[in-house]
Amino acid sequence: MNWFNKLTASYTAPIIWAAFILFACGAQPSTLAQLKLSDLFSYDKPIHALLFGIQAWLFIKAYGSKNSLTRLSITFWCLLAACYGALIEGLQKWWFVGRSYDFFDMLANTLGCIITYVLVIKKRQHV
Repeated sequence: MNWFNKLTASYTAPIIWAAFILFACGAQPSTLAQLKLSDLFSYDKPIHALLFGIQAWLFIKAYGSKNSLTRLSITFWCLLAACYGALIEGLQKWWFVGRSYDFFDMLANTLGCIITYVLVIKKRQHV
């Protein structure tokens, strides 16, 4: 197991938790008050997760059809899809008329990419 595999296998949960702590401790109180936790469970969150999970999977499939997939390349494509989701949320805030930014949509987008990452890695281990 190389260093990257060890890092992702051992430190994924602590890194995610550290990012949460950074957000929770660094955000202004008004930002936290604006986040309605009930929005986390609204009807469109699974749709966001599915859309961006499929985007990540399509990137991986397109790349993997020509090249051998590594954990690093799978990570790259999933991160790219998650960044695309963040970009779209930013565009909704500043560019698209009649649309608005939703932090939990961005979180759902990223969660879909993470689920795809885990599924692809697990499938590769069983092949």
